[in-house]
Amino acid sequence: MLKTLLPIIIITSLILIGTNSAFSQMQATNKWFIGANGAMISFFGDLSTKDYNPVSKTKTESDFGAGITIGRELHNLLSISAFLTSGQMRGNNPQLNYHFNSTINEISFLLNFNISNALLNNFSFPVMFYLTPGYGFLQFESIKRQIDNDVIVNEKDEPDPDFKGVVRSANFFIGGIGASYSLSDNLSVTAGLGFRFTKSDLLDSHIGSTRINDRYSILSLGVIYKLTTRANQRAVRCNEEYRKFKVNK
Repeated sequence: MLKTLLPIIIITSLILIGTNSAFSQMQATNKWFIGANGAMISFFGDLSTKDYNPVSKTKTESDFGAGITIGRELHNLLSISAFLTSGQMRGNNPQLNYHFNSTINEISFLLNFNISNALLNNFSFPVMFYLTPGYGFLQFESIKRQIDNDVIVNEKDEPDPDFKGVVRSANFFIGGIGASYSLSDNLSVTAGLGFRFTKSDLLDSHIGSTRINDRYSILSLGVIYKLTTRANQRAVRCNEEYRKFKVNK
């Protein structure tokens, strides 16, 4: 897992650092931010039957995870962030007599478009709403079992109690929304819902007849902390003085 993610993390860090000079003149309030979050992971695919029943979906086809994030504000309308999330996934289909459990690790990259600032022209308000498209990479290991006797099923759909599963990887696109509530200048509570459209039909270790790739969603709740540097503080003072100048003028 570490060998898979290390090059991605290094490239992401270089991209984030490289944006410093490119956007410093565009928006003087640029800040790095870090955070942590809890997540509810819900599966959508052949071994799921509760897609349109949120209560049952939560009880039988959802599981939990946790993650960390790092990002940077690029502009008053845009920020970028990288998420590293680990957790569990599950689903079942009584008609097929299968259920599955999976351990997943993903890294995702999001563009966060600030809808509130776009519509309200930077009006100061503690709640902000975002559109969050993105792209990511997933590593997972799934075990499928028969429902009636809980016997593990191997890759050939044959009962095999000794089968240990196969570690696989996939990439995905993200479509999502988010919100944040500012508790202070540096600390915010965040929430987000993102759907992952993967390039794999094996998240549940089952290839269905529909030929539709598996999907999953992550509902997250967490906190982020904006890192204030001396450059940020000087930029804020400059912005305040500029606003006062415009008002007095």
